[in-house]
Amino acid sequence: MFLSNLRTSNVYFSNLFSSLFTLSIRLFSANALQYASAEEMRQYRLKVERFIRDHANHMTINKLRMNRQITRMDLEELERLLFTAEEVGNRERFEKVFGHQQSLGAFIRKLVGLDRGAASEAFGEFLHNTTYSANQIRFIDQVVSYLTQNGTMDPGLLYEPPFTDIHNEGLDGVFGDAGATKIIHLLEEIELRAAA
Repeated sequence: MFLSNLRTSNVYFSNLFSSLFTLSIRLFSANALQYASAEEMRQYRLKVERFIRDHANHMTINKLRMNRQITRMDLEELERLLFTAEEVGNRERFEKVFGHQQSLGAFIRKLVGLDRGAASEAFGEFLHNTTYSANQIRFIDQVVSYLTQNGTMDPGLLYEPPFTDIHNEGLDGVFGDAGATKIIHLLEEIELRAAA
């Protein structure tokens, strides 16, 4: 009886071990395929970003970097450049990796950034003929640096570090309501210029 139970237990454990081993092999294979897919997506993303940066002198991409309003024709030319390029492929592949972009212009601007002179110029009228404190000037300089790096800016970021390092209330604490409203409006204008 004991030997019979032992054999049954061995068969049970052997089958259980075999099933677990098979399951772990299947999971490993699925993860390996997923990793290859994720790696392919990462490589594609890098290739597209490099293509866009390599074409920074293209008329529309340059307009985006210089904060000039793009037109519908500019956007169509940008789409033609992107979606006929071998590196980028078609729109379907692009959207599979990057998702559907409501504004292709804003997406491109986020990749190439905003020219520092153009970002400074956007705030020039705000700064013109008014005396500001050192903290206010430093705050605007941080906004300009962010725009230079990222192309657009969500106004909500003005209430987070590093902006709250200057004043714990961020934008409102540094500029008050009227100044904060003007700055948010400027950021919205900058983003709108990337849309056709």
